[in-house]
Amino acid sequence: MSEKIEITIDEKAVEVDRDLSVLDACRHEGYSIPTLCEIEHIPEPFGGCRLCLVEIETDRGSMITTSCDTPISPGMKVSTFSEEIAAGRRAALELLLSEHTGDCVAPCSLECPATLDVQGYLAHIANGDPRAAVKLIKEKTPLAISLGRACFAPCEEECRRQMVEDPISIRQEKQYAAEVDIDEPWTPEIPGDTGKSVGVVGGGPAGLTAAYFLRLKGHEVKIYDMMPELGGMMRYGIPNYRLPKDLLDREIDWILDLGVEVQTRVEFGEDIHIEDLKEIHDAVFISTGAWESWMVPIKGKDLPRVYGGIDFLVDHALGNEVDIGEKVMVVGCGNTAMDVARTARRLGKEVTLVYRRSAEQAPASDEEMKEAMEEGIKFEYLTNPEEICGCEVNGVSKVTCARMELGEPDASGRPRPVKIEGETVEFEADSVILAIGQSPEVDKLEQEGLSIEKYTLTVNDKFSTNIEGVFAAGDVALGPCSIVECTGHAREAAYAVNAYLNGGLDAYTPHEDYKLPFGYNHIDEKDEEDFADWNRMPGIRMPVRIPEERVKDFDGIELGFDSETAGSEAERCLECGCLDRFECRLKEYSTDHGAKQENFEGFKHDYEIDESHPRIIRDPNKCILCGSCVRTTEEHGEGVVQFVERGFQTIVEPAFGDPLGDSDSKLVGSLADACPTGAFEEVLPSVKPGPFELVEMGTTYCQGCGLGCPAKVYGDGERSLKLSPIEGHLCDIGKFESLPHMFEDQAGELDDVDGYTIDVYASLKATSEELEALKKLAHATGGGVHADVPSIVSTADREDLLSSEEIYVDEEAFSLCPVLKDLVPPSSRKKGPDAPISVVTASEDVEGKRVVAQSGANAVGLYLDDIRPLMSKEFEVLLVYDQEVPENVDADYIIQMVSDSRLLSDKADVQIPIRSWLQKGGTVVNIFGETIELEPVVPSNLPSNVEKINGLLE
Repeated sequence: MSEKIEITIDEKAVEVDRDLSVLDACRHEGYSIPTLCEIEHIPEPFGGCRLCLVEIETDRGSMITTSCDTPISPGMKVSTFSEEIAAGRRAALELLLSEHTGDCVAPCSLECPATLDVQGYLAHIANGDPRAAVKLIKEKTPLAISLGRACFAPCEEECRRQMVEDPISIRQEKQYAAEVDIDEPWTPEIPGDTGKSVGVVGGGPAGLTAAYFLRLKGHEVKIYDMMPELGGMMRYGIPNYRLPKDLLDREIDWILDLGVEVQTRVEFGEDIHIEDLKEIHDAVFISTGAWESWMVPIKGKDLPRVYGGIDFLVDHALGNEVDIGEKVMVVGCGNTAMDVARTARRLGKEVTLVYRRSAEQAPASDEEMKEAMEEGIKFEYLTNPEEICGCEVNGVSKVTCARMELGEPDASGRPRPVKIEGETVEFEADSVILAIGQSPEVDKLEQEGLSIEKYTLTVNDKFSTNIEGVFAAGDVALGPCSIVECTGHAREAAYAVNAYLNGGLDAYTPHEDYKLPFGYNHIDEKDEEDFADWNRMPGIRMPVRIPEERVKDFDGIELGFDSETAGSEAERCLECGCLDRFECRLKEYSTDHGAKQENFEGFKHDYEIDESHPRIIRDPNKCILCGSCVRTTEEHGEGVVQFVERGFQTIVEPAFGDPLGDSDSKLVGSLADACPTGAFEEVLPSVKPGPFELVEMGTTYCQGCGLGCPAKVYGDGERSLKLSPIEGHLCDIGKFESLPHMFEDQAGELDDVDGYTIDVYASLKATSEELEALKKLAHATGGGVHADVPSIVSTADREDLLSSEEIYVDEEAFSLCPVLKDLVPPSSRKKGPDAPISVVTASEDVEGKRVVAQSGANAVGLYLDDIRPLMSKEFEVLLVYDQEVPENVDADYIIQMVSDSRLLSDKADVQIPIRSWLQKGGTVVNIFGETIELEPVVPSNLPSNVEKINGLLE
């Protein structure tokens, strides 16, 4: 037993083993110290990252040093954190970041104001799982349908696929997934009520979003809205042809069904006031939007038939008749102007749109402008109204406009439109609709005692107004903005309200920028040259109704993608974001320490990415030379990768620069487990691997071979997608081959086999409980149970192996159970079979103690139960249990009970699904004779396997 000594960690006296490093001593006592190059089960320090800095004080003085390679000494005082320590760690991180390459998050997501995981939901769609895509979207917004129809899609502007040919139709992909989900929508679980309530004023995109996220926290929510129906500008500002109101109704109903109360036709500042709301609720959320149209200060603006853009759209949505005559002039060229012009056109009017800048400077999307032109709307660019002519009796008759030219850049960075003196043009018009912007109705807000600045409600960085307990988001706080900006802003504000309700607002730290994903985000610069070798796959555009038809009504114009089209378009994604995004410790520590990638600049390597291995990507550009992969493979005695070159040219790669896929190692996956960044990254077995933020579904014992290594199962809550070791390593058999491909639908009809002899051919992975049920079935019909059981089993246990200094190893044993390399270090391996203990396969019997590697997870259990091989080749009824049907058997009738679709055989007359090893309970015996208890970690709707077997007997 190691001697104990006393040291002090952060002013707390502790007793620890004398032979520990400072890092291990701190870990032992529960202190967290960041490190990128230390592996707990490898005792030798590496000291490469310099992130594990601590301050130590001994009788020789104090110093800041790395903790991984500093041994403890009696009386040592250790400080794990100070500003100086943090600065040192930050500098170490920034040096690593200075030559790190890649994007933590894809540019499309960085550009999304709601921070939707675009790469993630596109991957789900490409993988044929639109419901998973919707679930991912609804983690950030409840407005999947509305955004799918009416988002202005800033993500597409940053899509790097356009450097190859065309950007991906991201908005329409979202639309496809959301509308597939609409009949049986994914719905989150609501926790128990907190006893707190929030009054939300305004039921537009911000109010609905806040209500959703506050309800997800268990708070009672009531929405107050001045209009007859909820939706705000989504209902009254966006025409039906862009956002069909039946779809909007279903989305709003889905939110309300979570338990949100509603009171409509109640106007803030008139029917209900701040003080009323504060008496009723524990917090108030203001999201009253921007309903006041801007009016151009020109002569004639007060004439009849001069309207604000928002006023016109709202009146039309309410069904109010608006007199606009036959010739309509629309002023402006933003999204509202497009909605106004296209609405007027659908009312059968002749529409001219004037804009004082050029087409290239127009805020409206190119797609909308193109569709408007197709519908017969006339555009007059570099044209600015100067006077609206007419009279009080007859209203507008014409509009005099100045011709403009572009001058020097203005505050927005765009060339300023400058009037060309003496050049004017007149347009006949019966009405003018000014669609140049809108703002919140600040007068009512001020009357309620709320502070106003620059025509918006004043809020601090925690979304609080000047009145305690009153918060605000969306248009009323930002100024007029889009659905996606409102929903992103309101989500973060809802989190602040939740912190307030929980008494933690002072300690709450909001995102620095609500439009960016949380934490450190490394950004890479790319140009068309970087994608020169990509295959060209032109984008698939959303089919729309032809202009001649769509201009006659207000029905939706987009016809939608089918599953095949949506999948094909999603497959075009370049997967710019790092696949290690959710597990990268470099990103995690950079976030914790506020590291910046631009603080140190220098040369960056541009290495070729190695994708030759089917499940591991090697990206040297993300390598920080921590040495974890090299030490891991050396521990196995393999040397799959090694340090090559020296100094700044150092790189980690396989010997001779060979592709990783050429390695015959079955422990390549452990390199990804050891890597703290995305330099070695495990790729999920999908068309698109994500990245996905997996959840831990439980712990189990890997059934890839007879060792039964402890493992954690990660997945999406319903499916297992990844195995990781709990301690030590998992081999590639376990990580990549053992996860089942689910089979859940019976194929074929089960005939009546009453009176027939049933023989069983069982898998070596069958649990002892399944085996008992199979024996009962077979014996009841006069048959027997058979399996490919081994001829010999181990006579040595785990302790015998670990305590021996000389071990003979048959290399084939390592092929069956690769993790045995962890238990038999290279220094203990002997060539001759005269060692005191041997590691062999069942085909090689040796004298003395032996460990026999087995491929079957319960091969030893079946051997001990006296199950014997399949001797006969002819049967009446053969039940093949959870394995492939042998080619050389002859049976009148074959039943195959199987948990994995890869095992299905055409020879079977009926195929019955059973639970996989991750879904069942039971016991198995590993190669050391240890009994392992399996517990289900993945949900299943199937009966237990024992019940299934007993059902055949009945």
